[in-house]
Amino acid sequence: MQVQKIQGMSVKNNVKFGYNPVVNAELIKTLENSKRNKAFNSYLKNIIEATNKAETDLRTAEKNNKKQLVGLLLASFVPVKVLITDMINLLFPETNYREQELASYSEEMKKMIDSEQTPPDWMCSIADTLNEHAKQDQAEYMANVLQSALQDVLPNTRLDLSGLTDAIRQEYIEGYEESDNADDAELDSSTANDLSMSLEDRIKIGKEKAPIYVPKTDIEKMGFASLGGMQELKDILTKKIITPLKDPVQAKYNEEHYGIKRPNGILFYGPPGTGKTTIVERLAVETGLPLLEITRDNFDSIYVGGPGLNLACIFDYAASIAKEEKPVILFIDDIDTILSSRDDSSARDSSNKELGIVFKRIQDAPKNNIIVMASTNNFNKIDKALSSRLRNQIYVGYLDEEGRKAFFKMKLEETDNGKKLAADDVALNKIAKITDNFSTRALEDFVTEAREKAQIDFYNVRDIELKDFEEIIAKPESQNKKDKEDNYKTKATRKSIGF
Repeated sequence: MQVQKIQGMSVKNNVKFGYNPVVNAELIKTLENSKRNKAFNSYLKNIIEATNKAETDLRTAEKNNKKQLVGLLLASFVPVKVLITDMINLLFPETNYREQELASYSEEMKKMIDSEQTPPDWMCSIADTLNEHAKQDQAEYMANVLQSALQDVLPNTRLDLSGLTDAIRQEYIEGYEESDNADDAELDSSTANDLSMSLEDRIKIGKEKAPIYVPKTDIEKMGFASLGGMQELKDILTKKIITPLKDPVQAKYNEEHYGIKRPNGILFYGPPGTGKTTIVERLAVETGLPLLEITRDNFDSIYVGGPGLNLACIFDYAASIAKEEKPVILFIDDIDTILSSRDDSSARDSSNKELGIVFKRIQDAPKNNIIVMASTNNFNKIDKALSSRLRNQIYVGYLDEEGRKAFFKMKLEETDNGKKLAADDVALNKIAKITDNFSTRALEDFVTEAREKAQIDFYNVRDIELKDFEEIIAKPESQNKKDKEDNYKTKATRKSIGF
């Protein structure tokens, strides 16, 4: 068959969809022109055309927000796409078909991530599956080469090394992840397990550095109910994490039939004081999952080495307590202060070796039943290869006026002397109007000051009034707490999500 001209074909030009239309068109043309196995080639051609049409229809349905049609198309498209790609790769290896399809999807996903869009779950599923199949093929090839070499040395000895395939894939191939950019080539995967101590010792260190979060106050124990507003964010986290955990049977069905997987990583970013850490803590309460919270303080005392090695110990501890029905949330707070971008010349701790260790652990997190979450106030300081592994990126910004009103209402209702003002809709609207461009942390300070202002002495407490807030917010020291959200929105492409 005349398929040699497909080799080496560029996948960057005229790519309209994730799949490569140039390569597909050439393959179909080759199948049509072949004089051998015409019936089979015609069958194969029809499947390819139908699969590509299904992807076109799927993208159109997504664009038009036709959720029911998207679900129906996904049920057949994802498994068939993977199957036909593997079939072509097996029958016509010289076309390099799977690799070119994977390259096209990866290129589109990278562009989405660079523009702060989240790639659809089905595309991530296809890319992950194709990548895994490619690794399996490489592992089998390496095992066969080794067996052949040993047969040459020991021709009279019967050797069965088929069991090496999984071991080779685990220790060698899965230890290397194809670079997101040229700089990633410097991240030697051999550093991923560069720990000389035993697993038991690593788990012990991880437990010391990141004990399980325990909510202490009644507010912390309320979960999402303690967050005023934030409905959009609550809906996102409920759909992606809470519902799949509460209904594992449906979650498994969705993954098998629609390619919808639980996210392996979520990055919350935005201005300081907007509640990114609080969001994760409340999510842990809402789901009942163990939460390991990692901050810069975790690494003040260095037991092992750099932050990357210490993070590896914490990942080992998380894996040791994760269960099939109860994953672990591993939250890296202010991740840019622990692992900065390689472009940041002032970064103390983000050596290539350490980044390689963290990349490998995040890559392995799903199979260890770990949900990785991170937060940052400085999106631009995070290494691009790291942020791309945390595919779900959510901007958490300052509250809009309605959000501030809901926040003050909730806080005032917590105390007896604030309930009257909490019921005054006109007063709440005025407070919300004069608190624009203040972080959630600053709003909490205002509520605390208002409570203190209403307490004349230990035995004499009056109701909190509108004028208390007006006087507090008008003070110069209060106005100095204002900040411009635009300083943090350079990477934001969606409406701010906040309390």
